[in-house]
Amino acid sequence: MTDRDTGQVDANKLMWLPSVAMTLEGAAVRLVDTRSGYRIFVRAYQSGQKHMVVVNPDGVVDSQKPFFRRLDYPVPDWVTPTTSDEN
Repeated sequence: MTDRDTGQVDANKLMWLPSVAMTLEGAAVRLVDTRSGYRIFVRAYQSGQKHMVVVNPDGVVDSQKPFFRRLDYPVPDWVTPTTSDEN
């Protein structure tokens, strides 16, 4: 888990790596970007810290990171339901 800009190991991301599976399985929030197919899974832990995992359309983990306050990541646009979705 390295910082893409500096190439340095991000100890905070590395510490959360074992939690990826638990976040995916127990996510309280699951978002999907219908344009790109990417999914964002978010779970809060007892420590109060939140963890997010981004999964690409092929089902491969693209990235993951912990956060405390707000999700500082692009949020997918919501799609207006079509008439076939209203039932």
